[in-house]
Amino acid sequence: MIALLLAALASAEPDVADTATTTVGVSAAYSASARKGDLDLWLGERARWSLSDGERTRVKLLVDGRLRLDTSDLRLERSMVRALGVRVHRPKLTLDLGRIPVAGGGPRLVDGLQLRLHPGRDWDVGLWAGLAPDLFTTRPALRPGAGPIVAVRRPGAVASLAGEVLLFDGALDRAGLLFQARLAAEPGWSASARLDLQLTDRAGQSGLADASTAVSFRPVDPVRIDAFANLYSSLRYLSSEQLDPDLRRFQARLRDNGLGGDLSQDLRDPRLYQLYGAGIGWQPKGGTVPFAKLLGRVRYHPEPERRFTRAYVTAGLLAWGGDLELAADVNAFTYGGKPQGDVGVRAAVWPLPSGALGLDSSFRVVSNPAFDGRPGFYADLFVDARMSRATLLIVGVAGSSQPEPGFVDVGYTGFVRLATRLRRTRPASHGASGS
Repeated sequence: MIALLLAALASAEPDVADTATTTVGVSAAYSASARKGDLDLWLGERARWSLSDGERTRVKLLVDGRLRLDTSDLRLERSMVRALGVRVHRPKLTLDLGRIPVAGGGPRLVDGLQLRLHPGRDWDVGLWAGLAPDLFTTRPALRPGAGPIVAVRRPGAVASLAGEVLLFDGALDRAGLLFQARLAAEPGWSASARLDLQLTDRAGQSGLADASTAVSFRPVDPVRIDAFANLYSSLRYLSSEQLDPDLRRFQARLRDNGLGGDLSQDLRDPRLYQLYGAGIGWQPKGGTVPFAKLLGRVRYHPEPERRFTRAYVTAGLLAWGGDLELAADVNAFTYGGKPQGDVGVRAAVWPLPSGALGLDSSFRVVSNPAFDGRPGFYADLFVDARMSRATLLIVGVAGSSQPEPGFVDVGYTGFVRLATRLRRTRPASHGASGS
């Protein structure tokens, strides 16, 4: 969907607002061929809530976590806790205590403290220290470490530098630096860069861990052009499984509504992937307008079976001021030298003038060399219902059919999520929260 109902629940708030968004839900999967199912319970919480609000010192609770419980054995199947701590802010410094994302550190977390000084309006300097959790699971780990933090902000430009030195079992685990920058200017172009250097590790290896650059430009109002280049290892968790339409649709749907965000737990691969891509989109403004998008992706890896190329084209129609979207697309790619792909149609509609109800459905025909010479099928339906200004109900169901040698594998998946938000607004005269 283009317009998201959850924007009413989790849109960017001014610094004077405290927000807490709680998500509870259940997801299920069933394989008709295996006659087996799985039922999971979900709980998520995102909060920025003031505990103390003085004139010069403010204390805020920070929470960002998602848990998934397998009901078959009451086992915690997945946990992603990126923040669980407090932030103390004064005019010239910000102190974070607990589980905190490292400022400018990408996926890096720390169980400890983070101190940032604000000597000027345009720059920060500080450090973090404590135990570094596992990047894949966010589970606590006995990896003590520390590193510097520097950030510079100018009109239309932001740059940051974060470093780390980590120890494990009494020896050096890793030392590295992460540099990030972003530029933006009118009329409608932006550029970003990321450079993650591994200075050394316990094996004495050094080199490039992650690097990317991206550019977005609007030469004329209806046209947008994007291009990027990315070199990465498993640190970025960019997995090939995202080519599966089941995972693509469900994960994109959850992410767009602020309910997903779980990182794929791939095996760690220190070798660099090379990913290059470009795209062009055309979408005029107006009540009833056509739109189109074309993009390409190429990934190189030392192992041929991990390489892929992808071409994607979609075209459709927006009507009712964007409240109705109809589209068809073709997604063709080669993975490990084997061609595969899918073609599909999609419809999304917001039938109520208030936008309180949204329906999004798609149907796809899938071609895969692993199938038994016949195509597979995939279909889904998502329903978003805003129960009140602070409560959103999301229901999703899907079914797939994959012709395996000797049988047809039919499966069904679905989820129900309920998200509710508490919001407390303080007087604007209290100023910035030092976020």
